[in-house]
Amino acid sequence: GAPRSPRDRHIRRSRPMVCRATAWYSRSASAAGDPAPISRSMRHLTLLTLLLALAPRPSPADVLSDCTQTADWWLRVKACTEAIESPRWQGRGASWAYSNRAVAEAALGNYIAAFDDHARAVELDPANASAHNNKGNSHAEFREYARALEEFDRAIELDPGYANAYYNRAGVHLTIGDLDSAIADYSAV
Repeated sequence: GAPRSPRDRHIRRSRPMVCRATAWYSRSASAAGDPAPISRSMRHLTLLTLLLALAPRPSPADVLSDCTQTADWWLRVKACTEAIESPRWQGRGASWAYSNRAVAEAALGNYIAAFDDHARAVELDPANASAHNNKGNSHAEFREYARALEEFDRAIELDPGYANAYYNRAGVHLTIGDLDSAIADYSAV
């Protein structure tokens, strides 16, 4: 068959659980023979609560793949948020999730949320060149060019072969009119 998205796999896995929960609810409601029937909206609310409680949680592998994919930015934000809130990834280990969520937030136009997540990624893992590069991009988005250059310099200091940091720094140099520095950075790539 055709390849399915992680969301389709999750829905496919959860359907049997929904059917079992619905059947259980129907049997227990009719077996009770309650003379004072519960209102329809209350039954729906109870069923919804039960389904949410029994719904399967995505596996860590699904969260990882969803947090790094680029086809659906909203799914990426959701998966990265799950990773951040999970006890499995804490401290320095959560830096990648903050960084990936920030990229998705920026793609969705949520630049303030992206900036906050980039800053948190750097705070959690100061030796991560990619996090510094991404934080530099956030500063550049807000036209804070001096701070952007500092972050790109730090990324290059941590990883002298990191081409994206040279490329991004060159773009900022062009923006502020420093053509010699821009040429030097483009030449380094």
